[in-house]
Amino acid sequence: MSTEYGVGYSKVLALLGDDAVPGEHEVLARCIFHDEERPSLKVSFPTKQFKSGSYYCFGCHKSGNMQALLMRLGLSPTRASMLLNALRVSGELQEEEISKYSCTDAPPNTGNTEIITHTRGIDAATIEWADLRVNLSLQSIIIPVKDFDGSMVGWIGRRFGPGENRFFGAKGFSPHDYLYGSSWVMPAVAPVVLIESALDAILLHQYGVPAVATFGTGITKRQVELLRKFKCVIIVPDNDKPGMEMAAYLEKELGDSVLLYQLDPEYKDVGELPIFLLKTIVEELKEDYFTKTVGCG
Repeated sequence: MSTEYGVGYSKVLALLGDDAVPGEHEVLARCIFHDEERPSLKVSFPTKQFKSGSYYCFGCHKSGNMQALLMRLGLSPTRASMLLNALRVSGELQEEEISKYSCTDAPPNTGNTEIITHTRGIDAATIEWADLRVNLSLQSIIIPVKDFDGSMVGWIGRRFGPGENRFFGAKGFSPHDYLYGSSWVMPAVAPVVLIESALDAILLHQYGVPAVATFGTGITKRQVELLRKFKCVIIVPDNDKPGMEMAAYLEKELGDSVLLYQLDPEYKDVGELPIFLLKTIVEELKEDYFTKTVGCG
């Protein structure tokens, strides 16, 4: 059973640009109708209830159905219709499987979690600590998400497989209202590392570095307010345009409470680092930022 929007999903993401942020049944992207610094165009994929899909910009308030948007993005009416139909079919299958689980009832572990160790470098003890799961029906790593107080608020899935990097979440759950890993750290006490990926945040925790993740570069005002709880935020952005823009945006919003740690340009993010280099960076963070607390007020 397909549990994602398939090739059509990838096509829409490519049309919307590199900084498009996928959600459960929608994508947040930069609006194609006006210039903007942060993504504000919500593109909702077709579901059983809303078969035509839709788009709405929170900035300029443009709205319409998804076929009109696909045509605006350059597809012919025929190709737009074919893509919309493909999204509708696979989306209904995804919705059916995901809807079996509520926000506080994440899909169970039905596979071998060693795949997480082999693909992400996260050891068995940390997998158990973070309550990571492998669900074979969803063909995904399941990541429970908790709020600052430790209460479970939802879950996200990361589909595994060749060339796949698809995220989805519990029905009704908006990950961009939270910071992944916030229940593990002590706000206003010590610095915290900020990255995009929840799995990379877990990897840093494994090596003794407190980290939180934003679930991508589509930072919301709610997440900015949560970050204000921390005395010092060390941003380790992905080495791409959206990552750099996210860092610049947070530096402007959070001011003196932000420090920037730049990875070697050879690597896109923490997850791509070889273990020896990851350990070196961890030691640098601990020595220069956590022990000496360089900068940050």
